[in-house]
Amino acid sequence: MAWAFPSAADEGGIVVRMPQELDGLDTIAALVDRGEQPQITGRQLLGWFNAARRGSRVVGRIRTELLNRKLRTDPDFNEVWVDVPIRVKRLIDSPPAPAAKEAPSPGAAAPATPSPEASSAESTSTDPVHRIGRLSAANQPVVSVPPNTPLSEAVTLMMLKDFSQLPVIQAERDLKGAVTWASIATTQALGRTAKTVNDCVVPAEEVWSNAALFDAIPKIVAGGFVLVRKVDRRFQGIVTVADLSLQFRSLSEPFLLLGQIENLLRVLVARSFLLEDMRGAKNPTDTERAINDVSDLTFGEYVRLLEPMEAWPKLNVSVDRGPFLRELKEVKAIRNDVMHFDPDPLGDIEIALLRNFAAFLERVVR
Repeated sequence: MAWAFPSAADEGGIVVRMPQELDGLDTIAALVDRGEQPQITGRQLLGWFNAARRGSRVVGRIRTELLNRKLRTDPDFNEVWVDVPIRVKRLIDSPPAPAAKEAPSPGAAAPATPSPEASSAESTSTDPVHRIGRLSAANQPVVSVPPNTPLSEAVTLMMLKDFSQLPVIQAERDLKGAVTWASIATTQALGRTAKTVNDCVVPAEEVWSNAALFDAIPKIVAGGFVLVRKVDRRFQGIVTVADLSLQFRSLSEPFLLLGQIENLLRVLVARSFLLEDMRGAKNPTDTERAINDVSDLTFGEYVRLLEPMEAWPKLNVSVDRGPFLRELKEVKAIRNDVMHFDPDPLGDIEIALLRNFAAFLERVVR
């Protein structure tokens, strides 16, 4: 497969053959050594590590390999949506400043340019705040119309695209507001003439891409949507209430499934093992914690308790030990990623594994 990596001096880019291994980073490093600043995406970077999402272990491996080659990404590959273009630069070159704790108000100037004096260590830090710019919806092309667009054209566009709102934007950066089904209905109900979008336009909220998601939620709920601006003040996406619902489902479902799995494991362990057995499974390095009930065990200790061959007969179940333990360890690995609050939601395969294991345990426990 051929990848195009535009440099800072040549936006047209050059074409480099990239094998799907760490050779990709070595090729990038060679380009940086030549004075280039290659442009890739987080998804391409993940592909070189045979990964589909930015789990904590994968992010750690990528950071180590970048550091070994004295490279960094700008913006940080773990702090933007996975398909946002990022540039690969030398680690000592003016690393980016830490993400702003608060996004500026919609009418304020764009965020400041990163300081050249920032420490290179900051380039390996991870933003602890979930930013709205990480959402897929915040990184999709914004369909808009300019002022004075005939209302019939806007309505047709909204019907074709199944939109509930349509931003009214002039010259890419000047937001005039939005036309919505509600604003059109209100105009007609009041008996006003509506020939262009100007006659139905209502104010529209906007936020910077580095705005904290939880700070943006009240604006999304109140207005039904917000437009997301890039650092150059152009709009990079629009996030609606429906997008929020999907995002919180993707974030909450793994927690609910893992909670169900853990509760079922507790039932299985409590009815099959003595308290002495449970205490024997405790992490030997954890000397402060006492085990007085099955609920005192960690998930890793469930695995340690069930893994020995001699423990299996105590369960008194007619399922095979090997596949059960393999799936249980997969669930444990997924749980570790979920508890690290990684920026990317679990994939369909991982969600299916959790659903299936929860359903399996429910049948076993009955």
